[in-house]
Amino acid sequence: MRDAATMSFHLLRPLWLLALIPLAVVFAVLLRRQDVRAQWGGVIAPHLLTHLIVRPGQGRHVNPVYLVAAGMMLGIIGLSGPTWRRELPPFVEDKAPLMIALAVGSSMNETDVAPSRLERAKQKIRDLLAARAGARTGLVAFAGTAHLVMPPTDDRSVIEPFLAALGPGLMPADGKNVAGAVALAADALAAEPVPGTVLLVADDLGTADAATVRQAAGRNGLVIFAVSPDTSALPAGADVIRVSIDGSDIVRLERRIETRFQAAQGDAFGTQWRDEGYWLGAP
Repeated sequence: MRDAATMSFHLLRPLWLLALIPLAVVFAVLLRRQDVRAQWGGVIAPHLLTHLIVRPGQGRHVNPVYLVAAGMMLGIIGLSGPTWRRELPPFVEDKAPLMIALAVGSSMNETDVAPSRLERAKQKIRDLLAARAGARTGLVAFAGTAHLVMPPTDDRSVIEPFLAALGPGLMPADGKNVAGAVALAADALAAEPVPGTVLLVADDLGTADAATVRQAAGRNGLVIFAVSPDTSALPAGADVIRVSIDGSDIVRLERRIETRFQAAQGDAFGTQWRDEGYWLGAP
């Protein structure tokens, strides 16, 4: 998933195509040397030469000259560096940093999403951690107040015990301090070299204003993972992914997170054209 979206076919080293000219000359000379009429036309009269030529059997065969010429032509085109897509430079992180802001207020105990909104959210977060194995991920829990549970780490086994223990009874006050949770998650991502994503896992935004929540995310992307069957309370136009009974929601989440991250990396580090010429040299 490291390729940028820009698509434009061109050659990185077009001067290599000049090598096709001597190749064509050598190919023409070899074909002429294989032509009996060209070899003996200046020595034997044409009307006699026709009757002196002994033609081989007409079995199916490929002239080796054509095979060699075709191989060399493909090699030259490969050396010219055909390309049509961009990629990030080597040694750049290929997994997006992510902070998860999980609502653990009393409303998350509702069972309209089995076994409960909170338990389903925990299950989906575990699935996401497994899908992003090795990626830097952190966790914030919030209700009436927001608290940093785990700063970004690439070891998901460290996060899972804290995730399992979260519940409304651990929070100092009930409520939905969404903006505070998103701001705290954004602060945890501030040290990352490029913007990451804040994933807000909640049933709704409470009394928070959508613009305020988005502003709290700062330079980072904001994705809302809705764990309520009714998403009408969520702001129109927000980047919302609704919980599903299968893994399609996790696939969509991961794709959304990585796509934004690649765009941010392209802005921070620049991209380069990917040389596709090696395909022409593959056996």
